Amino acid sequence: MRKNKPEQRRILSVRNIPARIGLTVLSLIGLGFFLAPLKIGILNLGNGFGILCCGLLAAFFGCNVIVSKFLGRIESSRIGRWILRILLLFILLGVVLVVFLSILMIRASSAPSNAPQTVIVLGCKVNGSTPSLMLVRRLDVAYDYLVENESAVVIVTGGQGVDEDISEAEAMKINLVQKGISEERIFVEDQSTSTFENLRNAQDIMHANGMGDSAVIATDGFHQLRAQMIAGELGLRTQALSAETPDWLLPTYWVREWFGVVHEYFFPAERGAGSLETGISSDPFGASDATTGSLTETPTAPATESTVAAQTEATVTEATVAEATATETTESQEQTAEDIASLDAGTIVDVTGLSEGTIQACFYSEEISDSVFARMDGKSFKEDGEMLRSDLRYVRILHFGPDGAVHVGELVVNQKIAEDIVDIFKELYAAGYVIGKMVLIDEYILVDDSSMEDNNAADDASMADNNTSAFNYRIVSGSTKLSNHAMGLAIDVNPFYNPWVHTLDGVTLTEPETGAQYADRSLDCEYYIDHEDLCYQLFIEHGFIWGGDWSSSKDYQHFQKT
Repeated sequence: MRKNKPEQRRILSVRNIPARIGLTVLSLIGLGFFLAPLKIGILNLGNGFGILCCGLLAAFFGCNVIVSKFLGRIESSRIGRWILRILLLFILLGVVLVVFLSILMIRASSAPSNAPQTVIVLGCKVNGSTPSLMLVRRLDVAYDYLVENESAVVIVTGGQGVDEDISEAEAMKINLVQKGISEERIFVEDQSTSTFENLRNAQDIMHANGMGDSAVIATDGFHQLRAQMIAGELGLRTQALSAETPDWLLPTYWVREWFGVVHEYFFPAERGAGSLETGISSDPFGASDATTGSLTETPTAPATESTVAAQTEATVTEATVAEATATETTESQEQTAEDIASLDAGTIVDVTGLSEGTIQACFYSEEISDSVFARMDGKSFKEDGEMLRSDLRYVRILHFGPDGAVHVGELVVNQKIAEDIVDIFKELYAAGYVIGKMVLIDEYILVDDSSMEDNNAADDASMADNNTSAFNYRIVSGSTKLSNHAMGLAIDVNPFYNPWVHTLDGVTLTEPETGAQYADRSLDCEYYIDHEDLCYQLFIEHGFIWGGDWSSSKDYQHFQKT
């Protein structure tokens, strides 16, 4: 009689099928978080490690029967048992380490317990001359602190990268001055290329101006621990002034920071080009603390003798290489960006061969050129209107269309919201958000010297065409009141699927009429703007009001600043 074959030994077997499915799904969700930044060209140690770990976990739980049997075969030999024990020990130590580091990072990001008189804003990516979203958030917390502490001053830090029109420090100064912070309260450090240099040069400014060694550091919460470690090495007494990081980017940069903290602990003196502080300029949102500024200029703040002696020889060599590389890269990207800038709005752009720097250069605002003004004059723009040409800005962006392709988009807005609009649509593009169409409202005005009625009719046609638009000198439909669009302070996004529902003379109207079915917000429509929608969240973060929250009517397409 044949004996039954003994059951093969299984290691780390998850026999409960629902639990195995659930763990597989969780691993895949984690994998999605780390893959998402790749869409906008972010690949660093953080999401690389996250992709590896989540991929392995998904494979382990998804193919648990096969994997556990394989581990059982390895465990059957003495060498195999030792290999698995050592591997398990490393995994356990790694889990303990990252939990410990995360606790320290959370504690380091807590609000300041007192109010030092100096704020140091760490450098972060600038897109042309516009602060990136992460840098804007750092500036927002610094601004709030300066408003609450009227005697406090701020040191803005960061040099100019090869793909930046101005230094990060100068972009920050402009932002704070526009918000109402006096220039006398702002000190500029525009030569640093890393967190270490941000803080060291800021310390020199503090000493030169009798500010002492106490400050709050304005940076992302995940970065506070490492920034404070570096500050401590320099003898600075610092506390955290933490900005929020976009949720979908936080896992990548949180994990990356684990490696950064460990590196800082074991190699605090390594500040060269090979450290974790540099080479992160591919991040379009400036999520890294690093910058890519020139190394050839002398810091504005007085450098110490030891600093000069330690860096002189390296600076000369590195500067030569950096200058040659920067020149070659900039010329290549500017030419590609110029080609795209010459395209008409609505044109499809093949972005597969473009560098991230070139893509970012396609998001900008500028004064109204003669060629753009020729399209507007007598149509959306009126000489007897409320706005001057100099009050307006022409915005160019890229956006995903319903066809899945990337299109050129254009808007005209009030200069007061131009930077907000660029930042918002940059993040919408990064998330793959679909915009139906984006051309100037003048494309729908059919006469050269249009009347107010013509402009309102053009708005109807634009909405029916699902065209996202902003500036248009017109009145509110059904009234004599000048619209916020006439001031360039309002924008309608995907209007066909997000209509304006209002009552006139007791009759409920929907504009555009062709989109009336979408007044029913219970439909399953991927283009709906609601409180869960990324478009809504970004506009609200930038201080806009949403028409969908109005009580007298519901304008689901409409965002405005007053």
